[in-house]
Amino acid sequence: MNSSETSPAHPHQNHSGADADAVAMAELLELDAEVLRTYLSELTDWLGELSDREPGHIVDLGSGTGTGTLALARRFTQAGITALDLSS
Repeated sequence: MNSSETSPAHPHQNHSGADADAVAMAELLELDAEVLRTYLSELTDWLGELSDREPGHIVDLGSGTGTGTLALARRFTQAGITALDLSS
């Protein structure tokens, strides 16, 4: 099977090298967001209840895939957000 063919079990085009890494990361991000959506929504709602004002800036240390960072950005729309992760 060459790089422009598709597999019935894996319907998108085959990828190699950096493309394969990008596809794998995109799939991981989608799964991460789907699995954690409810939890992160509840967590950010709880964080919002801890104060009577919205934060001006949020620093997300160890942000990983960024799913939590995006949940914070959706909840605290007026806050500036910095995400930092040192994984390679």
